[in-house]
Amino acid sequence: MRWTTICFDLDNTLYDHEKAFQKTIKAVFVSIRQQLNKEAPFVHEDKWFEVFKYHCDLFWQEYEEGILTQEQYRIKRYVETMHAFGLPGSGRKALEFHQEYEQRLPEFSELFESVPGLLESLAKSSVCLGIITNGSEKLQKEKFYRLQLDRWIDHRHLFISEMAEAPKPKTAIFDEALELLGSRKKRALFVGDSWAHDVEGAENAGWEAIYVNTRGEEAGHSSNTVKEFSEFNQAASYLREIVEEGRRSDV
Repeated sequence: MRWTTICFDLDNTLYDHEKAFQKTIKAVFVSIRQQLNKEAPFVHEDKWFEVFKYHCDLFWQEYEEGILTQEQYRIKRYVETMHAFGLPGSGRKALEFHQEYEQRLPEFSELFESVPGLLESLAKSSVCLGIITNGSEKLQKEKFYRLQLDRWIDHRHLFISEMAEAPKPKTAIFDEALELLGSRKKRALFVGDSWAHDVEGAENAGWEAIYVNTRGEEAGHSSNTVKEFSEFNQAASYLREIVEEGRRSDV
């Protein structure tokens, strides 16, 4: 087998975070709508989410550049959306909204169809598996167990940026994973959906990488250096072929 260690990103790589995000945001808004004054205008959750997503994208660059903190970003996108519909919105309510969102997100999260079969195959092929993800320890751990990823991946092999104090694309979190997994750079592969955070981070740390480009973004790279797929199912098929080739060569 070409790799002794394969690690994955979590959000939008092993499961559809965008779909889970949309379902959760809508569900939380519905619960908030039920608490509003009866005189408040009725807004359908589909329409509310559409405007909320607009504000997510509108203020994202400011958050990425550090102009807005995560708390400020969350308050701004929520309050602006509520006010767009003539609904009451405040900083306190925004934080309560996002707290409920984080609590409920795991219940709407589902693995991509080909994930269980792939992880089962990799686990049986003596490949050491892990997850390297950005995010809060509490939320990412909850997703990990809710998705039952512990069926194939040891919980000690879940590397979260908040715990490591080194978010991707910093190489420190990749180095920490290699050390704890007892692997070597030239035999390690990382699979993720973000070119900047996953692919560049992994390559800078000496790993090989697979780019699951679900958003169809311009990566600006040579196809000879990184395998690219438009969806996880394609990446899974490729990896399973590699596993089968490895098994045949061992016979």
